Amino acid sequence: MSLRNITTLALVLRKTNFSDFDIIFSLLSNDLGKISAIAKGVRRIKSKKAGHLDLGAVSKVYLSKGKNMFLITQAETNYSTNTVKEDFNLKFGVMETLEVLNAIPIEEYQAKQYLELYKNFLNNLNHGDLESALLDFYLGVFKLMGLWKEELESLALAGLRAKFEGVLETPLKSGKIK
Repeated sequence: MSLRNITTLALVLRKTNFSDFDIIFSLLSNDLGKISAIAKGVRRIKSKKAGHLDLGAVSKVYLSKGKNMFLITQAETNYSTNTVKEDFNLKFGVMETLEVLNAIPIEEYQAKQYLELYKNFLNNLNHGDLESALLDFYLGVFKLMGLWKEELESLALAGLRAKFEGVLETPLKSGKIK
């Protein structure tokens, strides 16, 4: 891996339209931590990268170092959220996890652990219900943040969410399941 061209596994946390055809992505990279990267022409109908850079997707991204930020030159989907697109509750659950990951400071050395936690969340969605997947996700976040207390295990999802919002000192904005 050269300093100019980098290939890494990354989670798409957020997308911001930049121009008529470009999007700036907030990514959680396995190797680089949280980064911003621009994908040129990704909003064009014939873009080959667009489908690989959906919110919540974990993709292998090929980056080139620019002056101010990385440039996404290519992307290949590794883990997708396509299975949850039809179910609004599952989609809101994915959006909640992305909001949580976007809100917390993640050091570069922790990025791989948070990415694994998110991939486990997606796997749990495919094998169980959303509430238990979110419970496991929040418990994992508290452990990785160094805020683990045994009493957290006895809390319901609403209680864990409230504890997390207390840590953030702001409410989550994403849709919440009951």
